[in-house]
Amino acid sequence: MEREHHERVRAKHERQEADRRRAEAELQERQERERVEKERAEKAHAEAEAQRMQREAQEQARAEAEAKERATKERADREKQERDSALAKQVSDASKVTPAPTRDDHTTIPVRENQPLLDKKEEKKGG
Repeated sequence: MEREHHERVRAKHERQEADRRRAEAELQERQERERVEKERAEKAHAEAEAQRMQREAQEQARAEAEAKERATKERADREKQERDSALAKQVSDASKVTPAPTRDDHTTIPVRENQPLLDKKEEKKGG
């Protein structure tokens, strides 16, 4: 009887020890899963943060390029406007100048037609 009692106590201790080992193994497995999940979440968060920073850098670079392009275009437009204004002033100033006198028919007098005038001038000088 005492022997049976010892057997029951020993079996009970063995079951308790097996339960303790199983509970400890389950705890270790759960802790390992939680550690892996935490690492995965941290990695995903770091990747998302890196992508966000990259998007922000790309957006800033794009905005800077657009601002530079806009400034270049504005400067070119301003320079063109200044050139156009200077040219318009030159045209305006030129139109204020009195044109040189010209003959109405824009023809020259042939030498033969002028010959009598030259003869008269010579007579006056010689005479």
